[in-house]
Amino acid sequence: MGILNNNDQPQFRFISFSKPLQRFKSRYIFLVRNSEPIRLWWIGLRALKILESMRSFFIPVTFLFLFFLPAVLTAQEDLTEKGVFTLNASEEHSFLFVLANRPNDLQEMRTGITKYMWKYHPNEKLKITQIQVDGELKEVPLILISGFTDKTQAMEFYKGLKANRPDFMQMGLTKDFFPLSKTNYEKVLRAKSLNGYKQFFQQNYL
Repeated sequence: MGILNNNDQPQFRFISFSKPLQRFKSRYIFLVRNSEPIRLWWIGLRALKILESMRSFFIPVTFLFLFFLPAVLTAQEDLTEKGVFTLNASEEHSFLFVLANRPNDLQEMRTGITKYMWKYHPNEKLKITQIQVDGELKEVPLILISGFTDKTQAMEFYKGLKANRPDFMQMGLTKDFFPLSKTNYEKVLRAKSLNGYKQFFQQNYL
């Protein structure tokens, strides 16, 4: 058995675990962040931090938006009302009587209009109809005269009512009356409203 000298003494090697631990930590964070539930939670947390940092700017902008929103909506409604009706003078027209909501007088009104047509428009193939529309017009009695070939003929009927002043026009039964083209009449039925039409009529027919 030999004798160990200094050069033959066992050598001890110290292994560092810092790098493997760092790699494990990085890998763990990567896997956690990329798992779907944790990833969504992580994104939400970051979004909250961003919103928190923008709070001083975000709140005034929100109130500013809410302040101007009604004006924007009103402007949009005005544009819609102005652009919804179209003028087509050569298109077939009808004539609409908008009556006061007095059901007991409806038959009298219809009889008066019929006699007026027989007297002043005997050769024109006009048809009188009582119509019902839902929506805003649900409680509004309406009488429709159809059979006008175009705008000119419908306006002759309108001018005749103004000039002849028949009895049914002086009894407080009629709230409004005007001609309208087939296309515009269909739009009124779809919208269930006459909003904007009187202004359109005054600007394009009178």
